[in-house]
Amino acid sequence: ARLVLSHKLKEHRGCVNTVEYSQGGMLLASASDDTMVNIWRDADLKRLATVKTGHSGNIFCVRFVPYTQNTKLVTCAMDGQVRLCDLERQG
Repeated sequence: ARLVLSHKLKEHRGCVNTVEYSQGGMLLASASDDTMVNIWRDADLKRLATVKTGHSGNIFCVRFVPYTQNTKLVTCAMDGQVRLCDLERQG
């Protein structure tokens, strides 16, 4: 099967390196060279939040932490750091 472009996540200022669906598939997290994580509603790809991760290098992995009701993310980046982000504290 051939892959086709589904959407462009234009709100990032760098290339998107990773995406991750939440458990249940209602949210999508995207992480980029801009060191930010964006949270999107899957139904219409509306951006719900932008997370300043504190990374100083490109983010290559983002995951929703299981059993947290999609309130926590973990990221790892080119700066060699793994960071835990509490989305409830970001607001």
